[in-house]
Amino acid sequence: MALFIGVFIGVLLIDQLTKYLAFSIPEQGYFLGGDVAGFKIFSNEGIAFGITVPELILYPLVVLFLILLGVKYRKELFSTNNRKKRRNG
Repeated sequence: MALFIGVFIGVLLIDQLTKYLAFSIPEQGYFLGGDVAGFKIFSNEGIAFGITVPELILYPLVVLFLILLGVKYRKELFSTNNRKKRRNG
């Protein structure tokens, strides 16, 4: 669990740093070693691949997906046998 929290915090810090760098010089961006690697603002108004979906449709679909995912994995997540397996390795 400590490893998960550490990785989560590390990814969060890297995400915030890259956003800061990208927004600090939005018209030019921030590049390392020429054009090898860098960050530049790119606005994507839609979901994946820029597909526009009205919020009235998108949010209910996301909620439905999360509910179905929870129902599917509910037994695995809260099973007492699964907890014993994790403790014993």
